[in-house]
Amino acid sequence: MTGPDHQQRNPEKQYQALINYRIGDVLIPKLEATEALHHAAKEFVSSISEGRKPLTDGVAGYRVVRLLEAAQASLERGGQPVEFKDDWLEPTRTLQQPTAA
Repeated sequence: MTGPDHQQRNPEKQYQALINYRIGDVLIPKLEATEALHHAAKEFVSSISEGRKPLTDGVAGYRVVRLLEAAQASLERGGQPVEFKDDWLEPTRTLQQPTAA
């Protein structure tokens, strides 16, 4: 039996893959123990205080959500690629105000 499934079931090949992957120097950067949302909210408040456009906006948030949804769909399909329409890659645009119904 050959292929990726066989490698996953063969403990020796799994061990060798881990060893080969770990050869070389390792750098572990120190990361702050704060939530990413805290930094995003802080930057947004700063943009209001400074009267400037925020670094991220609703369109950027939408693109992140689309990416996370695609990652989840790919995981659910065993890692298969997920196709997008090109619109999610367009540069950030100004959001339109919703119209009253």
